[in-house]
Amino acid sequence: MKQPLIKRIVVATDFSGCAEQALEHAAFLGKACPATVDILHVVEVPPDLHPDDVLAERYFDHRRKQAETPLDELVQQLVSMGVAARWRQQLGIPSRLINRAAEELGADLVTLGAYGRTGLAEILLGSTAQRVVEGAPCPVLTVHPVPSRPYAPKGMRHILAPVDFSLCSLDALDYAAQLATQFGAMLTVLHVMEPVLFERERAADSLAVAPHQRERAAARLADLCHELQGQGIAVETAIDGGNTAEAILTGTNRRGCDLVVMGTRGRRGLTSLIGGSVAEGVLRQATVPVLTVKRLRMPSDARLLSAEIRMRVGDQVPVGERTH
Repeated sequence: MKQPLIKRIVVATDFSGCAEQALEHAAFLGKACPATVDILHVVEVPPDLHPDDVLAERYFDHRRKQAETPLDELVQQLVSMGVAARWRQQLGIPSRLINRAAEELGADLVTLGAYGRTGLAEILLGSTAQRVVEGAPCPVLTVHPVPSRPYAPKGMRHILAPVDFSLCSLDALDYAAQLATQFGAMLTVLHVMEPVLFERERAADSLAVAPHQRERAAARLADLCHELQGQGIAVETAIDGGNTAEAILTGTNRRGCDLVVMGTRGRRGLTSLIGGSVAEGVLRQATVPVLTVKRLRMPSDARLLSAEIRMRVGDQVPVGERTH
């Protein structure tokens, strides 16, 4: 019998509106999969406070006790929905403790808001969400705020999976295909071809993509589509051009997708939220949840993409050996 994709979810909360929406996604997945949900609240240590100081200790005790009632209420809310849930509190640096909890609990997914109580409308370099995506031992679902209330996830009806044919992007595609299978969702596999600026010309109309590159990309997408359609998944493929992050965001909105599943490492090397990267660009501006996959920890016989198709379609050079 095939093992479920998600059995345990760690959801981080600071009780902000964005964290509340992340919890609603965790509850949705916890009920649908089903999965156990561990709610984690981290009392952050400000840089100018030492936790062993007497006054600081009183402050942190007050913060912990202040959070106990709302944490109890969140657990009761999930349990009333039929989701197994519990909470824990820790003191320290949020991103570090979220990733540690995910490792210790053997989490299959971490869920958190794109930004928290600071009110920042973007993911900034060094933020909690960015560091969790970089360091988590499992996929991370980053939830962006939806201004209208009340809000609840409507399910997974259309998933967008960008691929650049790196092995990491194929892992993310496999994960997206498994979600599409579980939820009966439509899956769009998108490849973005960035134009090339020829050195001898500086004009905007010098941007172009070689026809043979497009043909090769189309053939690889067709192979992936055939592989997944053979397993009963509703799949479509698309090739768009332009800036990769912008094309992903435009494609998501144009197709009415409610989830983006993407890798954090690509053909040009490390793209895990360093300045100007594709992942950062998508996470900054997405209007739907983004699920990032760094590596897929599952045996080959549990994957939907066969080793043969990965070998035929994927770029086989290890990501760490690539250069920009």
